[in-house]
Amino acid sequence: MNWLNLRAIVPSDKQNMPNKKKKAAFARAATENGVPDVSNIKNSYDDLMYESKAFSQTAINALEARARMMGLQPAPAANAKVLELGCSMGGNIITQALYYPDAEFVGIDLSGRQVAQGNAIIEKMGLKNVRLEEKDILTVDESFGKFDYIIVHGIWSWVPDAVKDKIFSICRNNLTEHGIAYISYNVYPGWKRQEQLREIMYFAGRDVLEEPLEARTRKGLDALKALAEILENDKGLDGGGKLPAIQKILNHNFYYIAHEYMEAFNDPIYVNGFIEWANRHRLAYIGDADLHASFVSWMAEHTRERILALAGGDYIAKEFYSDILSDRQFRRSLLCREEVGDTVRRDESVAVEVIESLNFRPARGETINFDENDTLLSGIRDVMKTGEPFKTEDVAENLARRFPGLTFDRMKINSQLLLQTILGRFSVSSDNAGKQFFEDHKTYVPARFTDYAAAFVEHGAEAFVRPANRYNESTPSFGYGHLYIMRQLSRPTSKQALIETVAENLNIVSTTPDGLTFHPPAEVYVEEILADLADRHFLVSAD
Repeated sequence: MNWLNLRAIVPSDKQNMPNKKKKAAFARAATENGVPDVSNIKNSYDDLMYESKAFSQTAINALEARARMMGLQPAPAANAKVLELGCSMGGNIITQALYYPDAEFVGIDLSGRQVAQGNAIIEKMGLKNVRLEEKDILTVDESFGKFDYIIVHGIWSWVPDAVKDKIFSICRNNLTEHGIAYISYNVYPGWKRQEQLREIMYFAGRDVLEEPLEARTRKGLDALKALAEILENDKGLDGGGKLPAIQKILNHNFYYIAHEYMEAFNDPIYVNGFIEWANRHRLAYIGDADLHASFVSWMAEHTRERILALAGGDYIAKEFYSDILSDRQFRRSLLCREEVGDTVRRDESVAVEVIESLNFRPARGETINFDENDTLLSGIRDVMKTGEPFKTEDVAENLARRFPGLTFDRMKINSQLLLQTILGRFSVSSDNAGKQFFEDHKTYVPARFTDYAAAFVEHGAEAFVRPANRYNESTPSFGYGHLYIMRQLSRPTSKQALIETVAENLNIVSTTPDGLTFHPPAEVYVEEILADLADRHFLVSAD
């Protein structure tokens, strides 16, 4: 088997990756030192519900791809069985269930209010392969079933140690033989400064500890705002870098601040501590879902070699020192059962066969500036323009078509695809449904997609969960025009017929960014909606 390694590639820059976290209600065991009991924690999430949305890093097609890159053989996403701990209202798995009708998704959460709301949305959508359960994590045992993927996003750091242990226990006992667990958590050293701000907020709210979470959070925020004003107005104060950190917090949504900074628990850990804890539960560490957190081959040679020398061949030490240098504050770790841990690649090489089997696409919000004078890289640039997933073979075919007779280095293509994936500039998935464009009398919209859109347009789902795409990326919601046209496409028809019925039955009003309203022609509106439906992979060929 051939392997690809990036040690010879030295990129000139590094793309910093944003950290985004989700919280959901979760069991927290009562302890002898006065930690709030489960009912208090449940009430805090019932009273101030956390936004339930999709997280692209937890998409099962991305988790499958990452695990395969690291040398494992995970279950195909198409028919996987998936468990999410702390699912809130299901926003992270509902859309995945939509796109993978042959897979099964189960979410558990302590908040009965959120679970009930999520199940009501699922019922309106008519999805039969996803369900949410009001359940205390501490009651989950092997009888709950085996799962190919277990997702724990924004939970582990925010519960007491007994529950952290239970999460690892579930990952050990409820994963299938080749199952993959995803756990995100706060890490040091990056969270050292955030801890100071959390303690400031707690101190400010010391007189209202018995008040609801919302009231305590407002007290803490008032203190941060006052401190920020002092630091802004008195340039003689050093502040130790607190001002930008405070401003970053103040820019977050209120519910995020409340659950991130004012809950009873928020326990960051160094990455080595997390891995060693997982090992005690007979789980093996695979790597981080953000590959640049586990790989150093993308770094400048002198930096890479110094880190490797410090690590002395220890992959855990390598990631520890990488975190120190980047001041990392959040991780998304992948785990597997220890029995298959020996198959994990620790040398940062990826099988060429795997690279060539995966699907790449530009990551949302990322810009990649390839050398305009590099003919080979122009092939990647060309296939990127569609925004749709592509493979190594697509790049090779592009070059062969544009430069017939040219001999090119296919490994260089693979190296660039791997490099850009490590840097987070390419998203990678294990499958590619292929975008279907509208064709007269050939394409239609399956009922499950129409019912999904109807839940947002007619049943108010957007007040609780966000819509997402096939890659579990949040998307803009739907308008009535979407739903109307989707219903017209319950069976194949012509574009002209759509234009005529829209012109006759809809009053189309659009608004410019600065608030001006206008009435676009029906043909323009229909084209826009059909393009959006194609982007969402809602159009299907009847052939």
